[in-house]
Amino acid sequence: MATRYLYIARHGDADAFGTLTDTGREQARLLGQRLAHLPIDAVWHTFAASCR
Repeated sequence: MATRYLYIARHGDADAFGTLTDTGREQARLLGQRLAHLPIDAVWHTFAASCR
């Protein structure tokens, strides 16, 4: 059986309305750089109220 990896990332810093702040955008950019070289086949996300 092949090895599988699960990467979990939380959203970046956001304001009270859920819009990314400058810090949040930088966090997202840095995360993108860290994940860019990985062979990611699928991405799941949620907009659940519990995540806000």
